[in-house]
Amino acid sequence: MSFTADTERMRRAADRFRKAGDETDEAAGVLATVTVPAGAFGASGPGPGIAAVLDDAVGRRTSRLRDRRARLADIAERIDQDADAYDETDASSAVEIERAGGVR
Repeated sequence: MSFTADTERMRRAADRFRKAGDETDEAAGVLATVTVPAGAFGASGPGPGIAAVLDDAVGRRTSRLRDRRARLADIAERIDQDADAYDETDASSAVEIERAGGVR
């Protein structure tokens, strides 16, 4: 029985994580442009407070999206590193097997 890691498939998965991160970053950029005008809910009473709460919520969501993008990029990098490690191990093992006289 032999085990072979499908490193090309791993790299395609890493690319999908990277793409999802890029799309998340794009969404964060769009959301960051959203502001709730102070007078949107009236100039007196609870109106300005409501606008400020909504504006703060948009800011928190934008920040979480940027954090998510960073995590997705980290996952992609780790998958790429694992694929590289598998490829290096396979290449090294092949050289050692040849030095030992090959597979009989």
